[in-house]
Amino acid sequence: MRIHRARPFPTDPNPGEPVVPKSFPPPLRARVFALLMLPLALLARAADVPLPTPQQIAWHEAGVGLFFHWAPNVYQGGEGDNLSTPRDRINPDRFDATQWVRAVKAANAGYLIFVAKHGGGYCAWQTRSTDYSLTTSPWRQGKGDMLGDLSTACRAGDVRLGVYLAPYDETHGAGVGGKTKDPARQTAYDEVYRRQLTEILSGYGPMFEMWFDGGNIVPINDIIDRLAPGIISFQGRRTGGSRWVGTEHGFAPYPCWNTIDWKEGETPREGPGTPTGNLWCPAECDVSIIRPRWFWSPGCDQSILSLESLLEIYYMSVGRGVNLLLNVTPDSHGEVPAAQMQRLAEFGDEIRQRFAKPIFATRGTGNELAVELGGAKTIDHLVMREDIVGGERIRRFTVEGRGPNGAWLRLATGTQVGVRQIVPIAPAKVTALRFAVQECVGVANLREFAGYHVDRPVPSIAHREGGRPVMGPPAISRSRDGHFAIACPTPEWETRYTLDGTDPVRGSTLYREPRKLASGGMLKARYFAIDDASGPGGPVAARRFGLPPSQVAVLRASSEEKDTPATAAFDGDPKTMWHTAWRASMAPPPHTVVLDLGKSRAVDGVAYLSRQDAVGNFPKAIRVFVADKPEGFSALPEFEGSFGNFKTEPHAWRQVVFPKASRGRYVKLVYTDALNRAQCVASAEIEILAGE
Repeated sequence: MRIHRARPFPTDPNPGEPVVPKSFPPPLRARVFALLMLPLALLARAADVPLPTPQQIAWHEAGVGLFFHWAPNVYQGGEGDNLSTPRDRINPDRFDATQWVRAVKAANAGYLIFVAKHGGGYCAWQTRSTDYSLTTSPWRQGKGDMLGDLSTACRAGDVRLGVYLAPYDETHGAGVGGKTKDPARQTAYDEVYRRQLTEILSGYGPMFEMWFDGGNIVPINDIIDRLAPGIISFQGRRTGGSRWVGTEHGFAPYPCWNTIDWKEGETPREGPGTPTGNLWCPAECDVSIIRPRWFWSPGCDQSILSLESLLEIYYMSVGRGVNLLLNVTPDSHGEVPAAQMQRLAEFGDEIRQRFAKPIFATRGTGNELAVELGGAKTIDHLVMREDIVGGERIRRFTVEGRGPNGAWLRLATGTQVGVRQIVPIAPAKVTALRFAVQECVGVANLREFAGYHVDRPVPSIAHREGGRPVMGPPAISRSRDGHFAIACPTPEWETRYTLDGTDPVRGSTLYREPRKLASGGMLKARYFAIDDASGPGGPVAARRFGLPPSQVAVLRASSEEKDTPATAAFDGDPKTMWHTAWRASMAPPPHTVVLDLGKSRAVDGVAYLSRQDAVGNFPKAIRVFVADKPEGFSALPEFEGSFGNFKTEPHAWRQVVFPKASRGRYVKLVYTDALNRAQCVASAEIEILAGE
């Protein structure tokens, strides 16, 4: 079987062969050597670990895939098909499968997943299972076949093809997992779904991956065993599959183990996995290039992710050993918009440029691998990969570099290596490196240990796990009841803080544990290196806290979704959010929320945190009203303005401060408009700045 690779990182022709890039200089290659074999303590009772299938290994090698969502809801402007579009209007008349394949190539991706049927039940191929399909479209007189064209184009373009076949099907009355709302219809729907899967697996060539989004209760394993026994089944109730990472923002946790605890017949659980699992079932990160939308709608390209955001996602998915499935949104004509094609090309070019030429690359077996560089070299990225043919065995490791003065400096530590780890570090000039294993199941087999001088900006979030810490502003958080916490990424630093508005110095209060600010206030914090008494310290983080979320009650909101209610903006958890209505119909501005502060207070500002899982849905303008009664707001606001344009630091806290405080118990916030001609607004957290 030929293995297609996206090549976003150094690869070798065969998993069992050494990594020797063409740019690898001969004098340096001669000075790369493995040192000690694992001691007996690590080898004792080396238990077997789950192993990937050959198909899973090929899937891991691809690294990046593109997701293509297209269904009748592109004519409706919604995320779900409401079955209202006339059949003769469903016409992908500019669909060109070769353009989609070019998009895959441009993004440096290795596979393509096509949503051939989404939750509405529309089938984008020549199916005999339903007439809610391209068979009743005017496109090519009802003979058009998007899946067929893609199958041909992918073979010609050397791209792996996969299919999303939703078990959910509104046309046939089936809900999540393919369970019909009327039990009497279950057998009939099972037959429909089994026919659809059979048509795809038997009529459209080898499939790389099948997506069964939300799990699947329809019995299909016998069909897969017969027609595609090695296929990757996303959320399938079988071995040899993949699982959801657990979010739709493209970030994987670290570590994100490739093994899980699994019982035969169950849908794989999402999340970080476990190193002691009994089944190899890796996670996949899915995220849309248009957030939060998965389908095209007029004007959606205004919310396209920036190149910086895509790089952040790459480091937090592929860089953590998890496949990235990046969604693009073909329009109502079936064409990928030019702006998305351009952004995909920018993304692919950037990845290729970053990882085109390593300073060194080697492999080895044992608990220590050392590399002599033949002189001082600057390293700012490390890439490590285990030979996963033998499973995932490393449990804890350290990477050190020897400086020009002969002293060894810790560059990176971590737990998982697995498929790959791309670890950005603070630039270090070193003459040698060594990779050391502290914990392992059996013998460590490192397929690749490489160093790069990328010399390009790296998203700050990528430094948080596994890399040599870079001293930036401290990360400050607060609980719902008002306790603030300050995270410190390394025991080599200490954190000093102030509450009086002055910048922290070494003599300021040492942070030891969370502390409560009952009514908010100004907090400033700064890191200091413990072993450098004369050092100036890092940048200062400053945040003025509003009232604790527990002291604010939501009385009413103009619109919300059930899973993103207005109360989520006042729960102290930045991972949740208030999102104005968008599923059934898009609620237009203004968007309003009315709050009860519990007692009369001197309100002098508002702090806002945008949604943290994507970039977009920002408020363009805000009006703030304060009153003594929940229905007593005047026509004139106490404040009218904006939080800015969000072009820089879109995920940072922002605040507006009134010219003077206004006293009252009740506050009404009104988002009068949204940025970039959007309709909806999302708020991860909102805080009311107020005094007694």
